[in-house]
Amino acid sequence: MKESLEKALARRFHIYVQNPNNEVPFTIFRFECGPGWVPLLIEFAQTAERLDVYDVQIGQIKEKWDALRIYFTAAGLDQDALEDIALDLPSLIK
Repeated sequence: MKESLEKALARRFHIYVQNPNNEVPFTIFRFECGPGWVPLLIEFAQTAERLDVYDVQIGQIKEKWDALRIYFTAAGLDQDALEDIALDLPSLIK
């Protein structure tokens, strides 16, 4: 994905801000998917904003087997709901 698009996502959604001190794939490789996945990345971030979750730390975002994969940790009452959304993202494009 183009760096300008990555920066735009990070400006709009704080969960996509990379912590340079984290040694996770997301910090190193950033978004490992094409620009066609942006609508689902927006959907995921907007859902995270609506749910009772905090301290969301993205570990990796990548395209794998024609599906978007988002690996993260989070805390809060709706942590499981956000995990369900992340797992269901591939089905949202059908």
